[in-house]
Amino acid sequence: MTYRAAFFILSVTAAFLCIIQLPVAELLVLVFAEDLADVLEKLILGSFVIWASLILSEKMGISRLGGFTNPSPGNYGLILIPFIYPGIFALTNPSVSSFLPMVLAVHIIRGLCEEVVYRGIILGYLRKHEALSVHAGISITALIFSCSHAVNFIYLDAVSVVCQLLYAFYMGLLFGVLLHFTNNVWLLGICHGILNHLFSAKGSAVNEIVNHGSLFSEEAIRQVLLFAVIFSPVLLIYLWLLKKLKTNSSR
Repeated sequence: MTYRAAFFILSVTAAFLCIIQLPVAELLVLVFAEDLADVLEKLILGSFVIWASLILSEKMGISRLGGFTNPSPGNYGLILIPFIYPGIFALTNPSVSSFLPMVLAVHIIRGLCEEVVYRGIILGYLRKHEALSVHAGISITALIFSCSHAVNFIYLDAVSVVCQLLYAFYMGLLFGVLLHFTNNVWLLGICHGILNHLFSAKGSAVNEIVNHGSLFSEEAIRQVLLFAVIFSPVLLIYLWLLKKLKTNSSR
């Protein structure tokens, strides 16, 4: 990967992380209730990121490779895979309160934001400008996507964030290969958002795996390893889809 590509990726990632942290709610709270102001902040900033990503993809000529246009509906059935695994964990005793329409909208907007930025813009850029293998491009994008979640060390305990980094990397691989099949970043974003919504349920089985605490304790290490093993089948699914993609390309 060239220095130019690295600079572009870091710039896009930094811009995205800065935009979604803008304190718009501090202004909205002057007019709306605090809870509503927080929701509106996420919807406004998310919509701006999506709009800016769409414009950037057109300017850079990566609309097709980033999955913004020219979808492949024949492969849409594969989008059900994340809902089967790891989605099965999210459907284990979900909290009823997690299905509020406004909360769902926020999660879908955030899912769309992350997909248009990481799979649409960054992976689309790598597919067009870098002589990388399919696996390399997807892996780089997944790693950047995972590392961007490190900002949560500010808000959450270390064990939860490390597990989140692992999960983000696994799902980054899966969504990356699914982009190659579907060429529809919008559909991936909706899928991503719904999964986030389901996993946010207080009763989710995944949340019961992680007990908050010190990252360097024996119990914390055991939890992280357990988490990595439980979600490792996602890697097997990714490798199977990658092989299937290469087979289709060679025909």
